[in-house]
Amino acid sequence: MSTLEVPQNCLSQKQDLLLVIGVIHPTDSNLVSFNHKGYDLQLPARLAFLNQVKALNKTVHQTIIDEGASTCIMLMSCWKNLGSPPLLQLSTMLKAFDGRSYTPYGILSNFQVELGGKTVEIDVEVIDGNLDYNILLGRPWIYAMTAVVLTYFRKISFPFQGGIIIVDQQKFLYNSSQVTGRIPMIHGSSQSL
Repeated sequence: MSTLEVPQNCLSQKQDLLLVIGVIHPTDSNLVSFNHKGYDLQLPARLAFLNQVKALNKTVHQTIIDEGASTCIMLMSCWKNLGSPPLLQLSTMLKAFDGRSYTPYGILSNFQVELGGKTVEIDVEVIDGNLDYNILLGRPWIYAMTAVVLTYFRKISFPFQGGIIIVDQQKFLYNSSQVTGRIPMIHGSSQSL
């Protein structure tokens, strides 16, 4: 019997063979697949991947997810609106893609960020700058969430409580202020800041 005949005739060995040659069976629960046929882009590529997260019992709008960022950043105004939690001092310099440099005000260590019910702890660098977001979640957050960011589809998927959570950016774009670049408010459980 040839190798090609095994998947057809020996179903019990099929999964083992696929595993050995590095192929995932189409019915495997670990398979992530995409079908973009008939899918119309909802937003232009020039717009950032925006979401809202929960932090310190407040909803933080204008949060950007950026797979290219090697760190996580929070604007000083956002940090103040969250109650100015204690910062650790550090002596590093951040350099943006456009060459601008920022000296972080400090680092918010073990900062808890929640999206889709899942909470992870990350270190966030607080900067005083003129940016169009409150929080930038880079690769450290993506890795902590064990997330797959689907920029084309404007979705993020991650495992949580035995399932896969899919967060669609469209549900966070409730008004045009998040698309035009104006930074929305940070909302607390009992008050708006």
